[in-house]
Amino acid sequence: KVETPLHMAARAGHCEVAQFLLQNNAQVDAKAKDDQTPLHCAARMGHKELVKLLLEHKANPDSATTAGHTPLHIAAREGHAQTTRILLDGNAQQTKMTK
Repeated sequence: KVETPLHMAARAGHCEVAQFLLQNNAQVDAKAKDDQTPLHCAARMGHKELVKLLLEHKANPDSATTAGHTPLHIAAREGHAQTTRILLDGNAQQTKMTK
């Protein structure tokens, strides 16, 4: 699977571009390599505003990669405390287990 423009904007931290894409019907939970969503990309990089934006657009905070990693797992692993808090505030489940 290839990445969508929204994945790329999320990874790079480009909120304005992501907002434009979402307003033009980008799939907020599109899956790319290893079933990563744009929310996984933003969480990995600690892009707090992008995580908020994606959650506002109803991104699934519990979407899991093929290895079972959720955006919360990734944010916690990378040490992004504020991003972790935003995901928890967005109802991410703390009890999800990896594979």
